[in-house]
Amino acid sequence: MTDETLAYRATLPRPDVTAAEAGDLLQSRYGLSGTLTELGSQQDRNYCLDTGERRYVLKICHVTYETLELEAQNAAIRHISAKEGSPRVPQVIPSTDGQDIVAVTVRDQTYQVRLLEYLEGEGLTQRKHLPKETVAALGALCARLAQSLADFTHPGLDRSLQWDLRRAGPVAVQLLSAITDSAARDRIAKTMVSAVRRIQPLAPSLRLQAVHHDVTGDNVVSHRDSRGRLVPDGVIDFGDIIRGWLIGDLAVTCASLLHQADGDPLYILPAVKAYHEVYELPPLSTGQSA
Repeated sequence: MTDETLAYRATLPRPDVTAAEAGDLLQSRYGLSGTLTELGSQQDRNYCLDTGERRYVLKICHVTYETLELEAQNAAIRHISAKEGSPRVPQVIPSTDGQDIVAVTVRDQTYQVRLLEYLEGEGLTQRKHLPKETVAALGALCARLAQSLADFTHPGLDRSLQWDLRRAGPVAVQLLSAITDSAARDRIAKTMVSAVRRIQPLAPSLRLQAVHHDVTGDNVVSHRDSRGRLVPDGVIDFGDIIRGWLIGDLAVTCASLLHQADGDPLYILPAVKAYHEVYELPPLSTGQSA
């Protein structure tokens, strides 16, 4: 996929499908009805369906996303579900005629539709601060997920993705022009150049595997333990799954935690330590790949 295609995807509005139209799709293709609530998404149109007995997520995406990419997401979910000790993930719900991915036309526009189980639990994003136990649990969850994907392969993983950290340099260059504050633009550019220079010598030795690549507060659900503390134990939204740097998966999680770090970069260390205890990252100095 070219950079131009990636840039075009980023400019697309979310699919123009109303709640009423989504309800018709659910009834005709899945035999389900109930109360619909729109969920947030950057590029998809997502609705939560509450039937009174169960909840589901209807995901509607543009056809610019290849079916193979969506098939990889579904296959990854099933692969993880079959692994003992893996995180909770939302199950794929087939249509009444057995399809995991359904092509639909709404007002002359064609979209690809999937239905997933709604994964119950509490989110982390709206919390201003997380205790170190929860930070550590998030790192361990990221590790368990990566560990369960270690032997997962699919042709849909080999794709160009704007969020792939291996592409961070070129993507940043493309986006810099959107920053109108010249001082901020210069600071970001200098920081990016410094980071790329540090990473480039190590890049050939970094371990590659299937990674979720977005284990963040937006995509994690939690339960409360006996002391009332949040324990992350479920992961949703596999839209960014790729074959990429394993260490990049942890880096994305750590970057998301900095929003709640109150300026302390060491706040992420419990997550790093817990990740390493679950899924060991060999030191680069030994010649092994992290």
